[in-house]
Amino acid sequence: MCQYDCTTGDPMIPKEAMIDARFPDSFREMSLDEIHKTFQDSYDQRWGMWDEENHSIIVIQWNKANGLLAKVVGIESVCKDDEKKLSKAMRGNSYVSEGFFDGAVCGTEFKGFSYRYVLQDQEQSAQLMVFRNGSLFYKLYYFSRSDLDGSNRESLKAVMDSMCFVNE
Repeated sequence: MCQYDCTTGDPMIPKEAMIDARFPDSFREMSLDEIHKTFQDSYDQRWGMWDEENHSIIVIQWNKANGLLAKVVGIESVCKDDEKKLSKAMRGNSYVSEGFFDGAVCGTEFKGFSYRYVLQDQEQSAQLMVFRNGSLFYKLYYFSRSDLDGSNRESLKAVMDSMCFVNE
């Protein structure tokens, strides 16, 4: 297992946003260009790891909400809104929702959902989990080829179990 300060590579990241995690040795850090290509956008507040051999990607995204928004909006509403947006955006990729779930990461509650889609004629399994630390909202993305999902979820669980906020 390799240890990473997942969000410390960017000097613009506030100290309270930093997360530490351990990844299996088969993962390597993704470049920002690779992350942009994965998400087909140019949003920079993401950090990711890729296990090319096992066809698995784990990405952490963060966003600081303004004070009022952070008090009004909860992780459940963000999660449901993200599922609605994804289902609409991925209609052409045979998107199938597999339902919502909850759990804990970094010592805090998360809300998430699982889904499947087809990319380049290959079925993919994915999860999106939303959690927060004060006014910072995080999204933990997991992508895997469906035929390798069982073993890749074991790696995801190990990573999630190791995750913690650096400032704690």
